[in-house]
Amino acid sequence: YITNTPESKVGVYSTAGALLREIGERGTSPGEFLVPLGIAIDGPVLYVADDANNRVQKLTLSGEPRAEFYSESPYDDVDAGPQGVVVRGPYVVVLFRGGIATYRYY
Repeated sequence: YITNTPESKVGVYSTAGALLREIGERGTSPGEFLVPLGIAIDGPVLYVADDANNRVQKLTLSGEPRAEFYSESPYDDVDAGPQGVVVRGPYVVVLFRGGIATYRYY
């Protein structure tokens, strides 16, 4: 799974590097992205940090939207959406330019 930021998609590749399929398209609806910058995989779940939509989406590995949460930078001097995402147990750690924010979701 690799973000394709210019195309507003996430590419799914084989271990040999061949493109198998793409997830998402340009937009603001669930399952769509504007500037996908970071991804994390936690078992059967794909998280995508979308800078321009100021959100992290939770999807199945096949790309079906399951949830989303809006995540603007907690830092007053940083005007940016999420740049990256890491999942550790029940915590979703969202990375911003200038810092991080930690959320707990079930």
